[in-house]
Amino acid sequence: MEKQTKVKKTKEKVEAKPSRSKVLKAPLFSGEGELIGEISLNTEIFGNKVNEKLIAQALRVYLANQRLGAASTKTRSEVEGSGAKPWRQKGTGRARAGSKRAPHWKGGGVAHGPRPKSFNLELPKKMKRKALLSALSAKASENEIVIIDKIVFKEPKTKTAANLLAKMRVKGKSLVILESKDEAVKKSFNNLPKTNTEPVENLTTYEILNNKSLIFTKRALEKADNWYIGGGSLGSK
Repeated sequence: MEKQTKVKKTKEKVEAKPSRSKVLKAPLFSGEGELIGEISLNTEIFGNKVNEKLIAQALRVYLANQRLGAASTKTRSEVEGSGAKPWRQKGTGRARAGSKRAPHWKGGGVAHGPRPKSFNLELPKKMKRKALLSALSAKASENEIVIIDKIVFKEPKTKTAANLLAKMRVKGKSLVILESKDEAVKKSFNNLPKTNTEPVENLTTYEILNNKSLIFTKRALEKADNWYIGGGSLGSK
């Protein structure tokens, strides 16, 4: 009887505290920059637990892959100059010398200098995806995600792009995330000193964290659901 009562008490405790999924929302603006409401964010993308260690690892891999490793110096076999012995071995009173291309001679080769090499590192696809979703979740938790209904520019207009951001009250460095490449929109926003654009499929953990605000178009947000949950391949940056 005592065991049965204990089981009943534990069941009552579990039922008393139901699990509630946190509803994430972001402000929704019209194409003219007017606030028209809110839009719900997918918790599978924007509601994950922030894994700071994995994010740091993804950033390290990204930054390492940006290094060219092109620094190079010439060794004694590559510099110009005669390979003849400067003077005879004995009888001159001077130290022995085998070649004018030796490192200790002026114009000679460099000993142990830098040579071209690759700094590339790799991160497994699952870890890369998890780090990116973790970065997006961090932005969502800090209310740094904004949604715009659509951005349509017939031709590049930097002034129009600046006015749009001003109406939306977006401050600091921002990244405009598009559903696909759009040269008119890209040129308009990229002319601004603290604004850049990127298609949603090319997002990286570094770009997300390197910007204060993320501005998704509505269609880009819909595409993100299929791309990051439906198994789309992440950008190779």
